[in-house]
Amino acid sequence: MTTTSATEKILTPARPGMEGDSFATTLGQRVEHARERVGEVAHRVKERALEKEQVFEGYVRLHPVKSVLVAAGIGAGLGLVIGTLLARR
Repeated sequence: MTTTSATEKILTPARPGMEGDSFATTLGQRVEHARERVGEVAHRVKERALEKEQVFEGYVRLHPVKSVLVAAGIGAGLGLVIGTLLARR
């Protein structure tokens, strides 16, 4: 189920003639289902972020000098851009 279809199911209005208690129960079930889906997505995102972090750490361990030079270059570039923007004021 895609996120869009899940959202549409949650936001679809209750059927006409549905009693208040039945509507509340249905809404409660939809909210619970949405919470479960959000939890699943958050868990997958966290796992992917941890995998990316491990890859990044591995690269830095294999190429420490290159990593430091890239970071220094990015810092110098940002410093130059910010300094230029501030000097124009």
